[in-house]
Amino acid sequence: MARVKPLKATPRPCPVCNMEKISSDLWRCYRGVKFNFCSQQCLDRFVAYPGLYCGNPKTGKSEKQKGRTELKCHKIVFTKNIPDDQYKGVETQLKSMMGVVSIQQGDNHIIVTYDLLEVSLASIEDVVQRVLSDFNTTLLNTLHRTWVRYTEECELENMSDPGKSSGCH
Repeated sequence: MARVKPLKATPRPCPVCNMEKISSDLWRCYRGVKFNFCSQQCLDRFVAYPGLYCGNPKTGKSEKQKGRTELKCHKIVFTKNIPDDQYKGVETQLKSMMGVVSIQQGDNHIIVTYDLLEVSLASIEDVVQRVLSDFNTTLLNTLHRTWVRYTEECELENMSDPGKSSGCH
């Protein structure tokens, strides 16, 4: 009887952003399967919402596996104008994030378009806060963004576990 050679394991792309270049140091096991990631951002995203990226035997493929994108566009308004050098810092950091599609600058605001399945407004604002130490916005804008964060969280939880009969919260 001839021996059969086992198939060579081919590395899978990052389950969050589908990038082919993955890190052997960034990985997690979920439901007995090892997943490697391209960045800490993608690993953190997977840990928070694994159902978005690897599906469920009962409900089938996940939203990401089905090729779904969930584009969002938000305007972050500041209490004062953003100097060009500070804007460039924000732009560089945001463009390095997975899921950020575009950034537009205004005098006292930025408009960010992003894929919610890869990054959230909360993560984007954290980067803006790190780069602009005096990140101040109007109270109305802050309340609006807080509401957006809440609805994004609900949306992600609902997509992450489609087998639930009721929605989030």
